[in-house]
Amino acid sequence: MLIELALATVLVVTTAIFHGLGLLVIGRSLRAFDRGSVDVKLYPLSRTGAAYTSAAVLGLLALAGIEI
Repeated sequence: MLIELALATVLVVTTAIFHGLGLLVIGRSLRAFDRGSVDVKLYPLSRTGAAYTSAAVLGLLALAGIEI
């Protein structure tokens, strides 16, 4: 039973680290998207807002799929 507990702990820690790194990559990618803009008003119904939101959602979905 201790082997299973140790393996589960390793898997949870690995998943948490992978999730953190994935969120870091997604955050930096989205930040690079609006680089050069000082005060950007991002309206959700604009094309830019929709692209930004879609990129974030697809990135999180891909990250969750990889983790699974």
